[in-house]
Amino acid sequence: MVYFVESRNPEAFAAKSGRLYAPVQSEQFLVALDLGTGEIRWEKPYDFSKCEYMTYMCYANGKLLVLGTDQAKQYHTYAFDSQYGEEIWQDVNKARKGHHSGHLAHPVVVGDKMYVNKLTYALGSGDILHEDDFNWHGCGVMTASKHAIFRRFEYHGVLDLDTNTRTEYTGVRSGCWLSIIPSGGMLLAPETSAGCSCAHAIQTSLGYVPSTVFYANTSGADTPATQDKQTE
Repeated sequence: MVYFVESRNPEAFAAKSGRLYAPVQSEQFLVALDLGTGEIRWEKPYDFSKCEYMTYMCYANGKLLVLGTDQAKQYHTYAFDSQYGEEIWQDVNKARKGHHSGHLAHPVVVGDKMYVNKLTYALGSGDILHEDDFNWHGCGVMTASKHAIFRRFEYHGVLDLDTNTRTEYTGVRSGCWLSIIPSGGMLLAPETSAGCSCAHAIQTSLGYVPSTVFYANTSGADTPATQDKQTE
């Protein structure tokens, strides 16, 4: 299915200037289309007007998440059953990061948990499982793999979800948006900081591999456990 939020306010259709902010904040519907045919599988009227700065959506494990922030910099999160569109839970929480657009962060989902705004949620219930008090510096947003979350701390940063430990690679920073990309057992970090006022020493693109995999490959040996960790 394809999911989206749609405004059916006639003022939005009639607007000629392209400045659609006010009209699209009313008469909203959450819609699911069949990916193969384009037919409407379900649609529900819903008020997402609190998502004033942005609206993000993501799907995982039969749950459809919609979230955004209001002008008071509070995160509003709504979770729906993806098959029928029934609401499961919702949550309101103030932005925990008060600088560098901390109120614009998007969520990541790993397994049965959602991470956003320094909070860890149970995907199925909306219960808050953990609050991270680490002071992430600057801009940039999260990406994730099965075992780790990647984002800028001051430099390139990795949070190991299995051990809750952090690793930071001094001298090089990520860009202001999605620029640390886990893919195919590697971590790819294209250069995206040139032109920024931050005085970081190294401006270059990097590709990382897990150190256990690197040392195993250079020694001519490998283990099933190491290989499994790499591919996951």
